[in-house]
Amino acid sequence: MIKKVLVIRFSSFGDIIHTRSIAKVLKEELGVQQLDWLVRSDLEGALIGDLFIDHTFAFDRGLGLTGLLKLAKELAREDYDLVYDAHNNIRSFFVRTTISLFSSAAVVTRSKERFKRFLLFSLGINHFPRPYKAMESYWKPLQLYFQTDHKLEPIDWPIEVDDKYAQIIKEAIVLVPSTAWPMKSWPQEHWKKLITLLEKESF
Repeated sequence: MIKKVLVIRFSSFGDIIHTRSIAKVLKEELGVQQLDWLVRSDLEGALIGDLFIDHTFAFDRGLGLTGLLKLAKELAREDYDLVYDAHNNIRSFFVRTTISLFSSAAVVTRSKERFKRFLLFSLGINHFPRPYKAMESYWKPLQLYFQTDHKLEPIDWPIEVDDKYAQIIKEAIVLVPSTAWPMKSWPQEHWKKLITLLEKESF
């Protein structure tokens, strides 16, 4: 039985938020007792207060390869049952490989579907599912590993906050209308229409 899991997702903010959607299922549906996360130090704030994450390990890019190796060896000593590489870049490859060399942890990796990304970003050809739900792409590798048909559902923001901020957050709608990739950005007119529609809703 998988009881102790490490998720590797260093960045960026949106991807961390999407990946966080798997935490509740792992803890409440699949019996994972401890869920830890490896994140980039400047984005650790995206995880602080998450009720389903037991511990975060923050990596400072300024420490370089030596610092990453030291951290990876420390993580290997944590004796994880499963390491989920939800990032799948050079740093995460280095970490997951080091952990697998020094421990018995199983490793699951999320595909970035690079060829589909190339077609979309370079040629404008879209072979991704429509509508595309990023959180499902982070869940699929684990869904196959655990052999479960459980589907992700929208969850409340599982964060503990001070009482003085609780009411503000409860009444707030947060929009993030920007991305590092222009082709991932929604047209401005769509944002305007969404805001207009939200004004008519009651929450």
